[in-house]
Amino acid sequence: MCGMESDVVRQLREGYEAFNRGDFDAVLRNFDSDFEAYEREEVPDPRRYEGREGARDAFANAVEMFDEYEIVPVEFVEGTEHVLVVAQQRGRGRASGVEVEGEIVHVWTIRNGRTSALRGFSSKRDALEHLGWPSS
Repeated sequence: MCGMESDVVRQLREGYEAFNRGDFDAVLRNFDSDFEAYEREEVPDPRRYEGREGARDAFANAVEMFDEYEIVPVEFVEGTEHVLVVAQQRGRGRASGVEVEGEIVHVWTIRNGRTSALRGFSSKRDALEHLGWPSS
């Protein structure tokens, strides 16, 4: 990655590292109290989570189906109010033992330096379309 990382991108990167350690308190530190998270529309019965406790539930739901689950960001695209993060998610199914790996895209909404929303997507193209940003 070239150049200096913005404070927002640095905070998000540190948040992913904390998530992967299971330190949800560290992840939630910069979240607004009225934070909202939305699962990818493709998942069966996508859920919406509200507030910091809702975010904690979303994180717990993401990891409970897997052993050794992690999300590793590979690209950050920063806009005025949003940061798009392309990441690789990896884990082993808790019940099946099957290794799972794939791309996930997060769109974070940042307001007044605090994280106010997260929306998941299955592709960068879908996330860019949602934001109304040009495809790269």
